[in-house]
Amino acid sequence: MKTTSFRRQSRAIRELLSRINHHPKTLGAFVALLAYSVTSFLILPRGADLLTGHFILGAPPDPSQYTWSLNWWPYAISHGLNPFLTRFVWAPQGFNLAWDATIPSLALISWPLTAVAGPVVAFNVLMVLAPIAAALSAYYLCYELTGNLAAATLGGWLFGFSSYEISQSQSHLNLNFTAVIPLVVWLAVLRFRGRLGRRTFIVCTSLLLTAEFGISIEVDATAALFAGGTLLSAALLVPESRTRIRVMSVEVLLAYAGAALLCAPYLWYLILGSDQQTSVIHSPLIYSTDLVNFFIPTPVTALGGSLALPIAANFSGNFGEDGAYLGLPLLLIVGLFAAIHHRGRWAPVVLTVIGAAAVATLGPRLHVLGGLGIPLPWELATKLPILRAALPARLTLYLALGRAVVAAMWAASARPRRLSVYVLAVFAVVMLWPASRPVLAVRPPLWISSHAYTKLFRQGATLVLLPYGDLGDSMLLQTMSGMYFRMAGGYTTATPKSFSDLPAVRMFFGAPLSREYGSAILEFCRTHRVVAIVVDRSLAPQWQGRLTALGWRQQSVGGTSIFSVPPRRS
Repeated sequence: MKTTSFRRQSRAIRELLSRINHHPKTLGAFVALLAYSVTSFLILPRGADLLTGHFILGAPPDPSQYTWSLNWWPYAISHGLNPFLTRFVWAPQGFNLAWDATIPSLALISWPLTAVAGPVVAFNVLMVLAPIAAALSAYYLCYELTGNLAAATLGGWLFGFSSYEISQSQSHLNLNFTAVIPLVVWLAVLRFRGRLGRRTFIVCTSLLLTAEFGISIEVDATAALFAGGTLLSAALLVPESRTRIRVMSVEVLLAYAGAALLCAPYLWYLILGSDQQTSVIHSPLIYSTDLVNFFIPTPVTALGGSLALPIAANFSGNFGEDGAYLGLPLLLIVGLFAAIHHRGRWAPVVLTVIGAAAVATLGPRLHVLGGLGIPLPWELATKLPILRAALPARLTLYLALGRAVVAAMWAASARPRRLSVYVLAVFAVVMLWPASRPVLAVRPPLWISSHAYTKLFRQGATLVLLPYGDLGDSMLLQTMSGMYFRMAGGYTTATPKSFSDLPAVRMFFGAPLSREYGSAILEFCRTHRVVAIVVDRSLAPQWQGRLTALGWRQQSVGGTSIFSVPPRRS
């Protein structure tokens, strides 16, 4: 009786899945969305209410930069300011934000939420939605390629909650919100199969690329590189489709041209501000994937805790960038797919792209447990104008998408009644299951929470906040003040050249104090029209004594000391 009942239940489940499988845009997508949403909420930290603004999702210091950006674009537009140029940071010279990760696309989309609940809540919501959106977009791509609900759901999950996504979700909203990339590939597949018109493909792809440009210029640039590589691989490996591939290559170029036209103002300020930046912001040699990371996880993965930490600690860069981990089950799936389908029509193209992404993410030199080895092909990319600034470790985005597609195609092509298929798929998910995401408590100092700044300073006054730059929360505090004051400092992608070489700035960033530190700081304050230096005594206690010794007028508000800059003597 129990066996009969079990068979009936199994038959009913198969019939339900079969029905859902015929409606991917309705029930199928809903099942996938539910699975991704449950996963995203399960890995949220316990006891942190992300909708109150008292907690911020992510590890310091980057969340303060993104919350500032979510606030800046609505603020600038509503106040009639040029959103690409700001004098609220690095005052009085200001900063060209085209060179910063200001995520205008996400800022404009979330404007209503930011206006109602504030930028911290908007940031939290976007961080929660990022892996869900990435997984769902990959689901549609995988479903188009396989026509199988379970396989597409698996592929979507493996991308949305890949090691790359979870690593970047530690704090990099611009690199974590990657839903655009699978959607662009999905449109390309639809177009290649004749299910999408030429004009529709070009217009929709242009809009998506424009949106991605407003999320991450780096991802937009590397996506172009991999798009070109994929089309070239397809032309070489699938000769019977070369005519169609040639036509599609032209359409992709037109889509990029359309995106460039839409992004013309952004590109203009990007060119205009090129002289304020160093040629390479972060070292591609440091932020490259360690070969061992393909097999050993970091603590951002649930299984990568104390057991793997002694090994992962040797990787260069940081755990927010080391996102190449595959896990043995997924490696086995890729191997099985290659062994079974290597002579197929399109499988060699997918495998070639995965291989190219794996080699590219290793960077200009081979890394093995932190040690440097032989030169690699990416060393050539470091000599090219745009790609030299791209970080190889972030190319695991394309590796993650490729292996997700392979896993979906493998699962769809396997015999559905084989238990090993389900077991291997489940183990692939378990081995990649993310650890709980980090969270920070938002505790504004009294001078901000009590609005004492309105009594202490005139609106638009220029301050120096210590800890300085990315060492503290100056960007978040300025945001919480409603952009009441300006700062002769800030946290942006790079420190402007006009600031980086100043002795006072180097000391603010932690360099040893010179004997003449007082005169250097006073000269900096007078040159940059600073009216006061605000010191958080709990976070920068060393500056309390150093500035007190200068004899400047001092006020105290809670745990904050405010040192007024002496006026020039007539």
